Amino acid sequence: LWQAKVFGFLASQYRMLQLYDYSKLYFEKAFLISEKIDNPEASNNITGLMKQEKAYYEIEQKNYKVWKRRLNASNKTTPINIFK
Repeated sequence: LWQAKVFGFLASQYRMLQLYDYSKLYFEKAFLISEKIDNPEASNNITGLMKQEKAYYEIEQKNYKVWKRRLNASNKTTPINIFK
């Protein structure tokens, strides 16, 4: 669980620094780890947050159609919505 959180944090930081390749690398790592978490609630929470991070990534890349799809997917995964 802690690895997924750290990778998610790094993904956000790299995105904010506009180092998009590193950001993508770390949110993909966090997503893969989240699938292996035994606790379903924790897994869904991390998965949803990583989907939101992917949505932010798409905004930065000006891929608004993809952003909307990712936002809708994240809303289905986690009750925490940083876009509201």
